[in-house]
Amino acid sequence: MTRPIKIPPFTSKFPPPRVLGPYRARRPRIASNKSLRQINRLYQKVETDISEFLYGNKSMSERIYFSPFKDLYSGEIICYTTSQRPQTKYVLDGLKQVLAAQPARRFTATKAFNTSPKHIARP
Repeated sequence: MTRPIKIPPFTSKFPPPRVLGPYRARRPRIASNKSLRQINRLYQKVETDISEFLYGNKSMSERIYFSPFKDLYSGEIICYTTSQRPQTKYVLDGLKQVLAAQPARRFTATKAFNTSPKHIARP
């Protein structure tokens, strides 16, 4: 009768990896959205984005670039521009349209002081 051979269990030099719970790991810091702070009038902050759209056979000549301008106060699209090539010129043309669409003001609104005609000290 033969005795069974005892094989020692496999042991490693390194400890097993530690499994972390769902909230024990270091969580990333979420940056605050400073672009949406203190918007209290139209056309105070305007944002744009350039998007590329492919059509047809999706070749270099069959692409169009779209740049809408959005007012952050009201959320409406003020104007947009399109182009066959991603050039600065068509974005600046859209910016000129935004500046032309702004309502005329008698004074500039600043936090430091009011420059309307009735607040200006006359000699």
